[in-house]
Amino acid sequence: MPEIMDKLIENPLAEVAGIFNSSEKDAKLALDAVLLYFRNKLEFSSNDFQKIPSLNEANHNGLPNGSLVRFRGMIQDIYDPEYFMPSYRNESDIVPSMFRDPDEKELGFFAEHDNRSLMERSTWHCIALPGENTWVTENYSKTAGTHYGVPAKRSRSDEMEVEAQEPNASRPWCFPVDSNQISCIVKVYNAGDEARLNEMVDLVGILSHVTDHGEPADGPGSDEFKFKNPSTSQVPRIHAVFCKKLYHDNPLLGRHINIESSIQRRRALDEAQMNRQELLSVFKKLFYGDEHCAEYLLMFLISRVYLRHDVLALGKFSLNLRNIAQDQARAIAEVLALLVTKSHAIPLSLEYLNSAKFVPNKDYELNRLQSGLLQLSPGTILICDENALNAGQLNDDGIRNLKALGNMIQNQCLEYNFGFQAVEFQTDTPVLYLSQGKSMVNCDFYSTMPAPTRPKEDMAQVVEEIKQQLSDDVLTRLRRYITVLKWEDHQLSDEMQQKVQDDFVKLRSLHKSMTADDLHSLLVVARYVSLLEGEMELTPECWEHAKNLEKERHSRGRM
Repeated sequence: MPEIMDKLIENPLAEVAGIFNSSEKDAKLALDAVLLYFRNKLEFSSNDFQKIPSLNEANHNGLPNGSLVRFRGMIQDIYDPEYFMPSYRNESDIVPSMFRDPDEKELGFFAEHDNRSLMERSTWHCIALPGENTWVTENYSKTAGTHYGVPAKRSRSDEMEVEAQEPNASRPWCFPVDSNQISCIVKVYNAGDEARLNEMVDLVGILSHVTDHGEPADGPGSDEFKFKNPSTSQVPRIHAVFCKKLYHDNPLLGRHINIESSIQRRRALDEAQMNRQELLSVFKKLFYGDEHCAEYLLMFLISRVYLRHDVLALGKFSLNLRNIAQDQARAIAEVLALLVTKSHAIPLSLEYLNSAKFVPNKDYELNRLQSGLLQLSPGTILICDENALNAGQLNDDGIRNLKALGNMIQNQCLEYNFGFQAVEFQTDTPVLYLSQGKSMVNCDFYSTMPAPTRPKEDMAQVVEEIKQQLSDDVLTRLRRYITVLKWEDHQLSDEMQQKVQDDFVKLRSLHKSMTADDLHSLLVVARYVSLLEGEMELTPECWEHAKNLEKERHSRGRM
């Protein structure tokens, strides 16, 4: 079996040709059979999957043309569908031309072929996951595929030295966060209706090195063609034979969280109370001992939009922590980067708001989507630090940026600028908003940290102490715990539903201003309180704790 996979990695097109011949040279049957073959081969076999060289870690120019590669990333743009010739007749036979780029000789045969046999495929522009934290990249690199002795990518410091020569240096508008990241052009043969902009995907495909034959002649559409067909020595091109949507990108769990990782998942739930206490002890250090802020930060970490109903995004948990100093904000961002898979911190200074590009926009001249800061894959934590805000006036761009951020926080959706109209895209970006006082934008939850009762500590030293506390084994356990709980379902029994209704009636009689929105917020808190305890159903104890947390939070609003 290992030899079979090795041969498949080296020459997948031989398998494509074999399937084509066994399908009686019927291109449609052959294409479907090829995709089915690779799906059966790769979907549930981590060992075979991990043998394939990864473009996230390996230098694509060191990999052979026509070899099997994989890529983990986000769909940043979906180009218009294109037509291709799946097969053609050469001097002696009908041969397949799918899952690869034709060479110059084949183009002559194409010109003589019947155009009625053309088929359609999609083209995606995929980028490495924006905001992916270092520990994730390092863990994935351990299983990057060592089939070839290919050179690894340069280190971050090496990249900075040759930034002007970076393949993507001329394509910064493709990246919302870091223009030093890799991107690739992906030809997709079975996209269907499943592909969505900004989704995380795991791709396996056939690498295509195309010889440059000079610039195409200038004319209508030539600039678009050059942009969408960059040199493969700069931007790798792959023909996808297998594509799977990713729900999480934690390398410490299997790709199939409920199958390969069932033991780890069960362990994370069994150890939930211990993990919760460990994280609370870490976060309390960031808040000078305040457990209330620590609890809300912990709930924030496992939040996600688990259901949409009309315009409501259920489960969202944007959090505004107040009375947070600038050094605290930096420390919080640094510690969260050790625990979650993706996060990005931005300083909300006047200059930044007025100059940054938050919202993606459509460039009709090149027919491409220019990225913006808020074009992030689901689950990416965005940390906004309002401490950087200085006196001055927002310009038109600053106002639009702040409005877009506020809309995403409130509704978990973002309006992309398509020139004549705004097109709304759903998001799932948990926002942690850190400020001294009341924030410029409204969040779902807020909590004010009380003034410290002891002298403030050097936050840089606090972070070092936390790093000492979090050994590799502890970090592994906590990272799994956070991801597992984020994707757990939560139930409300009939008995607890009645209990919630009765308590809500009592609370409204005591607090006339209490609304249905307050009940919704309380239920969201109860959901995450239960999950953090490893409880898949709301218990009376977790319900009482949730009510106490919300009561304390509202009392702090008057501080």
